[in-house]
Amino acid sequence: MIDFNKTHCDKCGLKVERGEGIYASGGFYHKEPCWEEVKKEFINSYEWEELKTALEDNATCPYCGHIEINSWELCGDDGTNICGRCEKEYNFTRNVEITYSTSPIEREV
Repeated sequence: MIDFNKTHCDKCGLKVERGEGIYASGGFYHKEPCWEEVKKEFINSYEWEELKTALEDNATCPYCGHIEINSWELCGDDGTNICGRCEKEYNFTRNVEITYSTSPIEREV
């Protein structure tokens, strides 16, 4: 359970003034620069497996995991996209499945 009455940063140990702290990822940090450093360390240490971002309903950034909810707006069936969160460029491929439905023209009696 997170202690919401912390007064000191878990990264640098210094006092955090009112409005300058953030509770995130199980800790309490200065918004700048401590939380930004912790966030970068986490992203850089995370090992992405190719299958984690394959065959998803929406394009998912392979760097930070951000889900592009408007993936249908991506131009073409393959290309590059810039992540809406981390702003890194990545490749995407749109996988299309074709199915058919049929119905009779005339009703049989």
